Amino acid sequence: MNINRIIFYPILFIAAMFSLISCEKDANEIEYGFPVIYMPQASIFSGGLNNDYPVPGPNSISPNYVVDSVNHNVEITLGVYRAGLQVLEAFSVEVFVNADTLTSIFADSLYANSALLPADLYTFPSTVSVEAGSREAVFKLTLDQAKLNSDYAALKGKKLVVAIGIKNPSKYELNPALSTTIVLIDSNLFFE
Repeated sequence: MNINRIIFYPILFIAAMFSLISCEKDANEIEYGFPVIYMPQASIFSGGLNNDYPVPGPNSISPNYVVDSVNHNVEITLGVYRAGLQVLEAFSVEVFVNADTLTSIFADSLYANSALLPADLYTFPSTVSVEAGSREAVFKLTLDQAKLNSDYAALKGKKLVVAIGIKNPSKYELNPALSTTIVLIDSNLFFE
């Protein structure tokens, strides 16, 4: 009889523990992390050491730009991403040129043989929206290749620099360390 009790109670205890454990959520249902917004390109090539985004990037298999030879434009891929495993709700952010970052870059001479990308050479959307159910949205920084060639021949051979940032999210918070991407364009590729 004592042997039955010795076996019965531990088995009962183990069964009770399994029934309690089975009531917990699966790991893929738990809302991990913080729902913060950032620009993946701000850390994609440096691993978070800086916000540099070279164009072209080091990966020739998946280029980060497309040349539109019909319209004589270069479309550089940028984007917005929301981290965290919470429910994916719609949100939007404003896109802007981060003048403070550019001032710092040129005051500290951080990039040899570089020049500020003239404002009349590029366009980008003023806002980017991410739909409900999605984590990310892609947008384009469009460089006017024809104007670069006709009006800015002196820039040939230089790294053209512009700092594109995101601000004022309609929902969630920004990751301030990754909310600006420093786009470094190798001008040699785009002169004809």
